[in-house]
Amino acid sequence: MTLEWAEVQLLTRWGGWVARKDNPPGKIVLTRGLRRLLDMLVTQQLLAAYETEHGALPPHIAAWLDRQVPPDL
Repeated sequence: MTLEWAEVQLLTRWGGWVARKDNPPGKIVLTRGLRRLLDMLVTQQLLAAYETEHGALPPHIAAWLDRQVPPDL
């Protein structure tokens, strides 16, 4: 695994690393990036389960995710 891999670059970005010549990303940055990736995957699964159970997401959440226009309040 090297910094040249697109996957590693994405994890370091999500982990908050700022690219500098004298400061390579470390384990903490990679762990933070991986944690954010796992959080996103869990969120996708929870939203999919909610849609399966209820037929759709609540309107404001769906709008926030750009899935539909929110109703007028």
